[in-house]
Amino acid sequence: MPNRYVEVGLEVARRLVDLKREETAADVLFDIGRHEEAIDVCIEAKKFEKAKQLAQGNNALRRKVEDSHQSHLVVNEDAKELVQIGNTDAALDVLAKKGDWEHLWEMAAKEKLSSNVLGKYVLQRVEEVRHP
Repeated sequence: MPNRYVEVGLEVARRLVDLKREETAADVLFDIGRHEEAIDVCIEAKKFEKAKQLAQGNNALRRKVEDSHQSHLVVNEDAKELVQIGNTDAALDVLAKKGDWEHLWEMAAKEKLSSNVLGKYVLQRVEEVRHP
């Protein structure tokens, strides 16, 4: 692509981000071949579905989006969404960290976790009771 085309695209994308139109900015970046920058705009704006859409066909970018989304959910202690995206271990860790043992045991039973996995949380709970 001609340099001027890319320069204009970058400027348009920057202005769109300033206007909180991140998904449109990501489309512009993607169209001018700046795929990783498009993904970064989406991740920064917490537009993970759009980022996943743009990352299709690129395993490295797809993994980046998945990791960023999971990190966001862990930081926000969103155990329910972590389970929905298939990361039960992280969801259980979030519940244990919060001390939400009732929900942790419910989730563990619902997900039919092995005794090996449950053992980790039983030990954490025992330690918590011993050393409040």
